[in-house]
Amino acid sequence: KAKKDLEKISGEKVVGYRAPNALIAGWMVDHLEELGFEYDSSVSVNSLYNKSDSALTDVSSAPYHPKHNDLEPTEYRDFVEFPWPYYDVGVKIPTGGGPMLRFLGAHVILRGIRQSLRRGHTVFYFHCIDISDEPFPNIGNRRPFYWMIKGELVENRIISIIKELKDQGVTLKPLRDTLE
Repeated sequence: KAKKDLEKISGEKVVGYRAPNALIAGWMVDHLEELGFEYDSSVSVNSLYNKSDSALTDVSSAPYHPKHNDLEPTEYRDFVEFPWPYYDVGVKIPTGGGPMLRFLGAHVILRGIRQSLRRGHTVFYFHCIDISDEPFPNIGNRRPFYWMIKGELVENRIISIIKELKDQGVTLKPLRDTLE
C-alpha cells in the first residue's frame, strides 16, 4: 500500500526498499521482488548487531545479487542488495548514515565510506528527521536520546560529507540510477 501511495503521489515508479529499523530477512526478498522492488539497502555488516537471518560472512559493503535460495547456490537473483558501508578498525562500525551520522560525526562516517569505496560502490543515507529542526514526537518515542542530535548540526555534517566526497572525485548518484 505504501509503495502504491508513493508512486501515485510522486508519479514515479518506486524500485528501492530500505527496511524499517534495517531488519531484513532472506524470505522478505521474494516478497520485495513480487511487489516490483529492484533493490534493497538494509543489510548492515557490522560487529554491533545483525538484523538479518543470515550470518553475512560472504558479504562486505559492495553491492551484490543475493542467491535465489540455498538449494541452488549458483543461482543469483536480478535483485540487488546495496549493503551499508562500515569502518573496520578490528570491529566493523556501520557508517552509512542515520544514527551513526548523528552520534559519531562526519569524520568517522567519511573514514568508513572511503574504506568501503575501496571494496566497491557503497551507499550513504540519512533520515528526513535527521535534518529537521522540529521536535521528535513524544508519542511512541521510547528512545528520546536516539533523536536528540539532529537538525542543523546533522545537516552540516551531511553537507560536509558530500562536499568532501565530491572534492575527492567520488561520483554521487541515487541508487535507482545505478541499476541502469
